[in-house]
Amino acid sequence: RMRAAGLTTAVAQGEALGVHHSTAHRVSRGEVAPSTSIIGRAMLLLACRFEELFEVTEDRPHEEAA
Repeated sequence: RMRAAGLTTAVAQGEALGVHHSTAHRVSRGEVAPSTSIIGRAMLLLACRFEELFEVTEDRPHEEAA
């Protein structure tokens, strides 16, 4: 949806969401959960409902580094 809105880079997405581009990139890859402020900004920016943008998944414990 971000790309369809013309926000094709992590830098542009981060600026639009009010976060650092690395945060936008990690959220888009599912590496970190979005904060409530990112969720709200994305919904307003893209004029979408929560269910259209995000999927609720079961928390998984982090694997310990070897």
